[in-house]
Amino acid sequence: MKKRTLLMLAVLFGVCLLIFACRKEFNNLITEEKPKIPSSLLESAKIWNNAVLGQTTKYIEKTDSWIELKPQWRDSWTVKSPEGTDIVVVPTIENYVNNKSVNIRRFYLFESLDNDIASGRIVEFIGFKYAVNQKLSTLIPNYRQSSINGFDGAIIQYDLNYRWIEGSLFHKGLKSTDKVAIFSKLDDKTTPLQKSSKKESARKDQYLRTFQQDSNGKTITKEVSYLYTPNNIMSVQGGVSGKGSDSTSQLDENVIIGNYGVGSNGGSGLIGGNYGGNLANFVGGATVTFNNYAILCTTIPMLKIGDSYTGGVNVLGFTMTITPPTGSSIRIPVVWSNTCFSIPSYNTIGPRASIAFNTAYNIAVELVIAQVKYGAIPYTETAIKGSLKAQILIALSAFQAGSTFSTGPCSNVRGILAVYCP
Repeated sequence: MKKRTLLMLAVLFGVCLLIFACRKEFNNLITEEKPKIPSSLLESAKIWNNAVLGQTTKYIEKTDSWIELKPQWRDSWTVKSPEGTDIVVVPTIENYVNNKSVNIRRFYLFESLDNDIASGRIVEFIGFKYAVNQKLSTLIPNYRQSSINGFDGAIIQYDLNYRWIEGSLFHKGLKSTDKVAIFSKLDDKTTPLQKSSKKESARKDQYLRTFQQDSNGKTITKEVSYLYTPNNIMSVQGGVSGKGSDSTSQLDENVIIGNYGVGSNGGSGLIGGNYGGNLANFVGGATVTFNNYAILCTTIPMLKIGDSYTGGVNVLGFTMTITPPTGSSIRIPVVWSNTCFSIPSYNTIGPRASIAFNTAYNIAVELVIAQVKYGAIPYTETAIKGSLKAQILIALSAFQAGSTFSTGPCSNVRGILAVYCP
């Protein structure tokens, strides 16, 4: 009897050991599923988000149906972009989608370069018979790219107030020239502002509108296709695995419609997200002035080092004066004493590399100015410099993959003083 009892205890002990070992292994798998994010980087993303909301929401006239998305910071992770930036991925509440042929995921994406946050947006990935959840590791790093292997769907970008900025359509992995937005199809006799204030619009069918703009900025609808019919619940999905969590909130799915965010006031656009998007036509933003011309037109001597052309530009940048809709003006120097860049030498020559840097810088400045006016970048020297630095790198990489940009002197190349166009 004693031997039998001891045997049973030994078997029970062995089973317990096996369970605990498997549990530890299972926990390890869960931990490995999402790359860890440095606490300092996550805190920087939170500061950026709060700063942008703090300087924009007080100027926004919110309707009763305004959507308040909340970042789920504890479920964040990071991915590396092709340009070399780090993208902090933060899940948020999402809608139940009843259409099995459509996959939709929504995230906050904060981009970081050299541990400084450079931008923040809300991005929605829409797949048409495409498993978005299983392809997040491909979609998220490449959300800016003109091609994503095998992707059929759309990528829609919003500001941190969930206002539509841009939407791109992909077919067989290639981005088309068409723009897209999600909207609710309501009674055409109702005015846009009346539509935006109706809670019952929350449960209307959701559509994807494909459109283009004419030379006058007026929107021209090409196609309207059904996406899904939401219910009254929004929930938080798991990050990498895509499994749903227990966190749900009784929030209405709502899509503001009217010609806000695309085209001129005379357009007839139907745009998803909250009211008041589009960088170009934003009303109520800050004004920006300069103490010098911002357009770079320097002939940069290029030195071929290894497989790259390298050049340096000194005293690069400008001093910006920002005047918010209310409050005092803010004077911010956005100038680097030394900068260095390199462009891989394949398919290019030194003079073209020089022109490419001038072009990349000027594109970056234009984007940063628009975003500062829009309030999408915190009104601080660190934030604006970080954003400009990242945009220069992104623009250079679009010209030639593998390009680099740093804010310090080149080790083997003497920099040239920046020259700005009159």
